[in-house]
Amino acid sequence: MSLRFAWVLALSACSPGIGRPWRPFDANATATDVIARPAVGTEDSLVGLLVPATSRWGDVAPLIASRRATLGPGDLVVATAGSFLIAPVGEARLAALAMPAVVRIALDHDARAKVASWYEAIGRVERIDGTSAAPLDLVAAFDDARARWDGYVAAETSALEAALAVAGTATPGQALGPEATRTTDVFFPSWSGGELTVIYARHLDRGSEIRVPEHVGCSKYDYQMMPPMPPSPPVPSPAACAPQMMPATVTRRAYSADLALVVAYDARGAMIHEQRFAAHGVAGPAATATAEPGGGY
Repeated sequence: MSLRFAWVLALSACSPGIGRPWRPFDANATATDVIARPAVGTEDSLVGLLVPATSRWGDVAPLIASRRATLGPGDLVVATAGSFLIAPVGEARLAALAMPAVVRIALDHDARAKVASWYEAIGRVERIDGTSAAPLDLVAAFDDARARWDGYVAAETSALEAALAVAGTATPGQALGPEATRTTDVFFPSWSGGELTVIYARHLDRGSEIRVPEHVGCSKYDYQMMPPMPPSPPVPSPAACAPQMMPATVTRRAYSADLALVVAYDARGAMIHEQRFAAHGVAGPAATATAEPGGGY
């Protein structure tokens, strides 16, 4: 899936200087909690952050996909401080803006009742950054957050691997075969209550599986290969009955570990808090068998 033209709009239902800022995580929160917080959002009059989904600062697509949201080629993502919505790249009023940008979006609620999707009811889009309400330099803030994350993840790579190993030991049973590790880097910026908040995280997932595919269809033995006698219907040719793949029975054992950083900036671009979340392993359940159409390690 190409996300070269995808954008993210991180939004809140408040004006740039008032409303609820991003709620910091409490002292007992883990890196896994940080990744879990953003969710599919709801519509309203919105103030938020418009950024490329894939940029030099990171890629928001992995987090969105983990919420079972479909992000098509060139789609836009509209997110609150802790949630998001999706719109197509063809929405010209958003596409026309140079990004990153803090914007206010007003929805035409009369029109909203008549259209299928929220973005079809956009009434007005106003840029806010660069004004007295939000004079921060977004590029500088993002560069600062990215530099902080690069330094933190480099220093904690060994600790993250160790947390993953501990999670593996705590997962019931033994590996079902060679284990594969997937690395997912998470980036989620947002604007709320006059603050810019940037989440960075790394998620490691390691597992093994036994996959038993099931087939249906026909072989050369499924049909009597001789001319049919009238009034019988024509006999399908072998090419017309090629075997088809059905869901496989998959037995899987997996576990994971997370590392995260949350940085917040005020409306002038000054950093106001930084939260570092140590490597946190998550043991998996005992190996279980499920029917799946595809995927796997």
